[in-house]
Amino acid sequence: MKQKDYVLTITVHPDQISCILLEHQQQKQPAALIAYNTYHCTAQELHNLIIFKPHPIELFIKKFLQEWHCTTIPSNFVFDGHLLHEQIVPTQQSIGTQQPLSADWFIKHQKLSCSLAHEHAWLLIGLQKPLLLQYHLLAHRLNMPINIITTQTAILLNNYAHILPKIMHTISSALACNQVRDVIALMTQKSTIELLLSIPPAITIHQNDIASLACATSILLSEGKNNEQD
Repeated sequence: MKQKDYVLTITVHPDQISCILLEHQQQKQPAALIAYNTYHCTAQELHNLIIFKPHPIELFIKKFLQEWHCTTIPSNFVFDGHLLHEQIVPTQQSIGTQQPLSADWFIKHQKLSCSLAHEHAWLLIGLQKPLLLQYHLLAHRLNMPINIITTQTAILLNNYAHILPKIMHTISSALACNQVRDVIALMTQKSTIELLLSIPPAITIHQNDIASLACATSILLSEGKNNEQD
């Protein structure tokens, strides 16, 4: 298995964790789904992204990695939950004027590629440092290299505008009104994913799987763009 041909994504929601393995392909749909599995956690194991009982979660991820021979592929962690701080800030508005978070937060600013009246916007992302440490330790125990750690909002807003020009006007209009939920809803529709991702008939996809697949596909497309630039 050539690492550059595959993308491993682990999405973490308040009460479940999903592992997704995708492959780059030179076809109408640039991504192919190889494997997908979700672990529905109990409140004693995972709650609001915080891991309370790591052993069953580690076993779930380890089994997936070994079954699909992807133990050496760098993983991409994507979070979605209430313990995140995300805020859209127009370029003309000073980022420094935003209410600062405490020192317990890791903050980064991401320039969004969706155009807003020929301008850009910024997404402020805040991740709690103890939360980041938990997942770094999880990856360390599994001997799993990490590529990126990001949020669902960040990865979807930053990449899909390049790939789906047909819905760019809708995305731009929603972002201009700061309606991020509408943008995410649009980009996590099954019809949108089917334009980009080839799904084998043997794999059944449920509605609550779409967001995770959208994130994984977006990361694969982003890596494809970076490889083209290289």
